[in-house]
Amino acid sequence: MDFMALINEQKPITKKELEMTKQELLGRLASKEDLKQLATKKDFEIIASQVSNLTHRMTSVENQLSVVQDTSNLILETVDGIAKKFDDAQTEKAATNHTLRWHENRLEDHEKRIETIEKEAS
Repeated sequence: MDFMALINEQKPITKKELEMTKQELLGRLASKEDLKQLATKKDFEIIASQVSNLTHRMTSVENQLSVVQDTSNLILETVDGIAKKFDDAQTEKAATNHTLRWHENRLEDHEKRIETIEKEAS
């Protein structure tokens, strides 16, 4: 009979039952070998040191990541500027080509009129 059953019966406990209850409770207690398996203060200090080291390393990585992000932002801004200049140059080239074609057409028109005038003059 276990300890809780004896208590629930509410009758006097015999010496034998008391000894059985004592043995049952002692069986539930941790032994010295069991206690040796538990973490010690030194173990916790080592873990705390490792956590502190990892926290420091994570902060360092976060700082490096921030620098990389700032650098990538600078690169993207530079590329955006170059792309804008390229786009402006393409627009300007298209306008220049249009103007050149207009002038070529005007020159051809002048050449035709000059030829006509020269034919009439001769």
